[in-house]
Formats: sequence, structure tokens, C-alpha cells
Amino acid sequence: MHELICTDETFDPNFTIEYKLSIQVGLDGFSFSILDDIRKKFVVFQHFPYNFKRQSFLARKANEVIQKNGILQKTYKNVTILYVTPQCTIAPKLPRFTNSPDELMKLNYNIAANNETGAFNVDPFGGTIFFSYPGKLKAFFLSIYPDCIFTHQLEPVFNQIIKKIEGKVVQAYITINNKYFNLIVTKGNRLLFFNSFNYQNGQDIIYFIITALKTLQLKPDDVHVHLNGQVAEHSDVHQLLKKHFRKVNFIGFNTDYHYSYTFESVPKHQFFSVINPIG
Repeated sequence: MHELICTDETFDPNFTIEYKLSIQVGLDGFSFSILDDIRKKFVVFQHFPYNFKRQSFLARKANEVIQKNGILQKTYKNVTILYVTPQCTIAPKLPRFTNSPDELMKLNYNIAANNETGAFNVDPFGGTIFFSYPGKLKAFFLSIYPDCIFTHQLEPVFNQIIKKIEGKVVQAYITINNKYFNLIVTKGNRLLFFNSFNYQNGQDIIYFIITALKTLQLKPDDVHVHLNGQVAEHSDVHQLLKKHFRKVNFIGFNTDYHYSYTFESVPKHQFFSVINPIG
């Protein structure tokens, strides 16, 4: 993915107190969008790709991007930080859950020593998503945006799922990132499955999805697949999914908002989370 810079001519850098800023950061890049909250219109989107193997570099890279970009040094109505990581899991809502969030994460993943645990609720599924993140990264963003919300890349995806609940329709939401993907399977207001999988190629992705559905005793023909993340239209993954499932679509823009014509070059499904506000 190459660098993307899209700016609507109506964007006013002196009016950011009425704008909402969303930033997505992970090992593969830094992206952000700006929403004109009065007109409900996205007016800025930028993406800066890079490739790190260690999360310890992320705070320094984020600082570098912000220091080079005056737009990001403004004051905003609110700021949301979306962290991209496969280290996430679900548990029943507290207080039914007896383990601490940190203990839960350590049971499921090899957590770095300086990591902390974040969470967001997924109503109406009756659970809480926990995720691990570098403490220094959140501390850095709080130093720049003191009142920012720090959450996981999947919170906007879950918001979309909840918004689109349809009777007893079985839906599989697949969020693909570099080297791993998330699979969420729902039926009406029931969350049937949630997990992350590492992969090397498209065949791996298909294998894990089909295996998960077999475990749930679901047939591919009965599942509506929704794709987002780092997957191109007509890619091998897309074609393989179309061979196994009758209903496959890419998640696009949120119809509750308007988007600048300059966003036409933005692969909508690839940056779904950062161009769909959560607050």
C-alpha cells in the first residue's frame, strides 16, 4: 500500500475544535481521518505505510508522523486512537468474569512485559473485548491528546455488526491485516465465534474460516461474508472466498455520513475502521 493524502477544499485548519480526529496505528502503518461533525462529512484522510516487526518502535514512529504534520498538532472536538493487534479476546461482562483482564490476556497470548490491557463492550452480545497494547504508546498519545479514547481496530467493526443485525441471518465478518486476520461470526444478536488467526496465504485463510464454520455446524451457503482490511478486490483471497461462499461483499462507507469526493482513491474497505467514528 502506498501513501495516500486526501483533503477536501472545505477543510479549515482553524476550525478543528468542531472536527473529530480518528487515528489508526499498527505495525504496518499510520492512518488518520478528520470528520466535520457539524456537516457529518469526512474531509481529510491520510495514510503513511511502514513495516515494523516490534511494537516498541510505534510510539517513536507516531511522534515522527505527528511532528511532520501540522494538522495532527491541532485541537479537536474529540480524538480516537485505534490500535491494530491480533492480541484480543472476549469474556463475559464483568462482574461475571472472575479473572482480571491482564490475567485473561496472559492465558491467551505471550504478552510483552510493558503492555497494558484495554477493553470495550460489545452489546447486545453480552461480552467485553479485551486487547493488549504497549503502555508507552497510549502514554504518548495521551501526552498529545489528553482526552483521547484508546481502543481496538475492531470496535468500529463490532459497531457495524450490531447496526446490521438481521433476524437469524448468519454473518461472518473478516478483518484482514498483514500476517493475521480476525473472524467474527454472528447469528442475529448472538455472537457465535470470535478469534484471530495467523496466515501465510489465501488458502490458510479459507482453511481457518471453513474449519470454524464446521465447528459451529454451519454451511458456507448459509453464511453472508463481509470483508474489510488489507485485502484487494479480485485478489486471490477474494476469489477463493467467492468459490466457497455465495454471498461475499466488501464493507464500504458508513451511509450515516458524507465523504469528500477526494476519498474516491481510498480503498474504502481497507480503511473501514478509521473512517467510521465510534464517538
